[in-house]
Amino acid sequence: MYIIKKTTKCSIWLIPCDEHKKILSKQVREIALELNSSKFEPHLTIYSGEAKSHSIRLAINQIATNFPEIHLKALSIRTGEIFTKTLFISFETTKELASMSNSFIKHYTTQSFSLIPHLSLAYKNLSRQKRLMLSNETKLILNEVRFSGIRAVATPTQTKTENDIKRWESIYFKSLTHLFEFQGKTA
Repeated sequence: MYIIKKTTKCSIWLIPCDEHKKILSKQVREIALELNSSKFEPHLTIYSGEAKSHSIRLAINQIATNFPEIHLKALSIRTGEIFTKTLFISFETTKELASMSNSFIKHYTTQSFSLIPHLSLAYKNLSRQKRLMLSNETKLILNEVRFSGIRAVATPTQTKTENDIKRWESIYFKSLTHLFEFQGKTA
């Protein structure tokens, strides 16, 4: 079991199901090749902040038992001025997503975390003009994404460069699919 220090920055990610992860990973790789930027695992951050608990595995296991896979409607391809929003897919906010995010916020910290559901497709410091051109050229390849796992990642205090991305360290992964696989089925 990975025990995190009280002062460790921790991000909790929703991970797409294998089928959607494969499609999104390909898109991330293609954009990274075009931009000469870092490749990374497609994810949607549902919590980021200082960890309050000493055991990340226990926290994820407790919270995950309350949630099945989460299906989110993709809204659009967007861009932002900060490094972590270079190019991303924006998603709707559902009750389940907000509830899961709030569960981690309550468990880990008294700090505020603002859930803005998005899945990054690129991390790169680019001019506004280049970001807008990229967002206009990038196609929304999935109308809905099914998220079937939770990953905890130790991260630098801030992610502002590609070197910061290289410092991300996976701590723990929990599948959401096996928790509810028999739901609604009869013997």
